[in-house]
Amino acid sequence: MQRYSAQVKLFALDERKSGKKWKEIQHDIQEKFKVPPPSLRMLEKWQKTLSREKLSQLMIDESRKAFPATEDSILQ
Repeated sequence: MQRYSAQVKLFALDERKSGKKWKEIQHDIQEKFKVPPPSLRMLEKWQKTLSREKLSQLMIDESRKAFPATEDSILQ
């Protein structure tokens, strides 16, 4: 089973909130991120268990891990 980034999950939740159908979201994920689309079951699970705030925080944490020196230089 493929793991999807927080960015893909956040995109899926935002698109669903805007009123798109799951099939359209799958297609858009495949086009935009160039990855195999998640299953409908996985998309529905994300909608039930994830919140936008948690995903936003996860993306911030991932970026801090990717660029730790940048954050330190900003704080000084």
